[in-house]
Amino acid sequence: RKKKKNNTMHSKQTLYFVQPCLLLIIVNALQMPTLPPRARLLLGGSSELDKMKQDVLKSYSPILEKKEENLYWNVNETEGYQIASSVFRAIQEKLQAQSTPKTANHREECIIVSFPSIIQKKEETILTNLVEVLQDNASILNIKDAKCMHYPKAPCSLVSLSFISSIEEETTSSSTIMGTFNMDSIKENTASWVDNFLSKYRLCPYTASVQSAAVGLNSVGVQSGPVSIIVVGDYNNDDEKDGNDDGDKHGFSTLQKSQAINLLYSFWSSVTYLLSSTEQISSTILLVDPTYDDDFTSFYKTCDDIIESSVVATDSTKYIGRAWFHPLYDADIVQHTNVLPGHAIPHDMVQSFADKLEAQQQQERRREKKITLNRENIALANNLVRRTPHATVNILRRSQLEAASKYERNLPEKNRIAPNSIYVRNVKKLL
Repeated sequence: RKKKKNNTMHSKQTLYFVQPCLLLIIVNALQMPTLPPRARLLLGGSSELDKMKQDVLKSYSPILEKKEENLYWNVNETEGYQIASSVFRAIQEKLQAQSTPKTANHREECIIVSFPSIIQKKEETILTNLVEVLQDNASILNIKDAKCMHYPKAPCSLVSLSFISSIEEETTSSSTIMGTFNMDSIKENTASWVDNFLSKYRLCPYTASVQSAAVGLNSVGVQSGPVSIIVVGDYNNDDEKDGNDDGDKHGFSTLQKSQAINLLYSFWSSVTYLLSSTEQISSTILLVDPTYDDDFTSFYKTCDDIIESSVVATDSTKYIGRAWFHPLYDADIVQHTNVLPGHAIPHDMVQSFADKLEAQQQQERRREKKITLNRENIALANNLVRRTPHATVNILRRSQLEAASKYERNLPEKNRIAPNSIYVRNVKKLL
């Protein structure tokens, strides 16, 4: 109570009592289809999920040609890498169907890839960005049109993809584009490269062998584990291929389309596998595609234009790192002058690092093996670091990359590695 000045009266205090009550929201079954996907799932659960699927089938019946197998219904995918994996799986399966002689035709075919669990604006943006990547690379992905729709324009977030079969008569003969690889031999070649080159020369200081990667990082919470070697497919562009496949008006042959789609599908499937596995099961992945062994340009352009673009579009850089390797790797062909994701550091940049280190470490350099570094031998060794037995994509865990950086920052000052010196050190080791 408050006592007023110059007044003996006390102010009255009023007490309010609020009676608890429960507010019930009753939604008529007829109103449910008009609600946003989030509300439908919260109120209706799995039964409403089934109804939402029927709504999509009904709304896009002409596109799907009344074939439920043309609807890809992805219930639990919300992360960017999961969305990308589902989309490229659908594209790859459609290409396989078109390549089958019994089903091959020359008319437009469509599929719907749906994501009923996408309920946040950020997730919608990821799907929209991914579709833009598909549109930018439509020809090599054999896509005529790609559209992205969200509620309320569609019952749920989805991608509509239309294809035109570019399969010609040569696909009826498997010898035209198919070649048999010895998968065990491919894996053995790659494992030998890890053990007898990458680890032997300690080009990656955290890889001891194909069975032991991410070593020495226990203090920053990283457990070591094996390098997983995964092979994309069992066909390649070899001497058995005849000259009938002249490509389409954009210059992409049927084989090139098959290569790109299979690599993309395998890449995103591998990302999903890596992120769903513990470090002890799979520390990092080497995804090998021998179909690109003789064509470095097509390989790096597919990696740069589609893999890298889709990684950025789906905000997957926070989960993975990536690097391209090839038997014919040559940074001068790529012609990059700055750091480019997936690629070796440009030769000229390595030379500038070497010049700076030479000036800073004259005393230590006297005790080292004297090596003259020039543009020519830097290019030779810098390319060699990226030359594997087969075309390869290295998929790394972002968490491990960040942990390695933290580990190096925590080293005593006398043990710290000078910035960018690893590139110079690797060049020297190979000369």
